[in-house]
This record gives sequence, structure tokens and C-alpha cells, in this order.
Amino acid sequence: MITLAKKFNVSEGQEFYIMQEKDGTISLIPKVEDYFADVKKGEFIDDEDRLAQEFIINYFRFY
Repeated sequence: MITLAKKFNVSEGQEFYIMQEKDGTISLIPKVEDYFADVKKGEFIDDEDRLAQEFIINYFRFY
């Protein structure tokens, strides 16, 4: 456990992924809830998703 300054406005108990770069820089990436956990089928599909899916299908037909 580490202590962060109040000015960073981090809630007590907030969990993070910790990464260290080659230069020694340490990054804290907040863990978030899996917002896909309770998704119903089709809930996150829109016209752009269909366009992307058709592009992928058509792309691989030629290669």
C-alpha cells in the first residue's frame, strides 16, 4: 500500500495496475469494473460496428 497526496483526489481503497518503464517512471493505471459483465446481447452494437465487421469480412475475401 502507498500513500498519495490529497491533491490527486484518489479515493481511499482505489486499486491500480502498476507499471514501471525502462527509465524508472512508475505509472498507476486505475482498475475499473468490467462494464461488459452484465451486457445483454446486442446492447453495444451500432451502425459503425456493422460497418467494421463488413470491412473485415470483405478484406479477408481478397487475401
